[in-house]
Amino acid sequence: MTTITIAQVQVPQISKVTITGTHVGEIDIRNVNSANISTVTLYQNIAHVPTYYQSSFLGSDLSAGDGGDGTANRILTLPNTRLSFGVSVFMDTGFMHPGLGITINNLSASSTITFLTEVWDTQSIWVSWYE
Repeated sequence: MTTITIAQVQVPQISKVTITGTHVGEIDIRNVNSANISTVTLYQNIAHVPTYYQSSFLGSDLSAGDGGDGTANRILTLPNTRLSFGVSVFMDTGFMHPGLGITINNLSASSTITFLTEVWDTQSIWVSWYE
């Protein structure tokens, strides 16, 4: 295992940051007490930078839920191929609040959004996310 000191930082409780290669494609950033601060995934020798995505859907793109058009618990599956985060959902120009109108399952592929209220096939849905 190789440890390289790359910077001295002025953050309380952290006097030195080291990057330690744990295996090909990933590095851990730890403080001097070896507490993990962050893990950075490498792809072809560069750190992964989150990418912003946005897409529009119709209610007809959702699963049938409790019975199809005009019912609750319909599910939209996103086309993500990495772990999604920072998901925002708008339906007919109104923001959908996680936990109230929707639930979001951020997965490493095919994340899902469940609409807790009725959704009609003709309703417009706009989703943005990072992965």
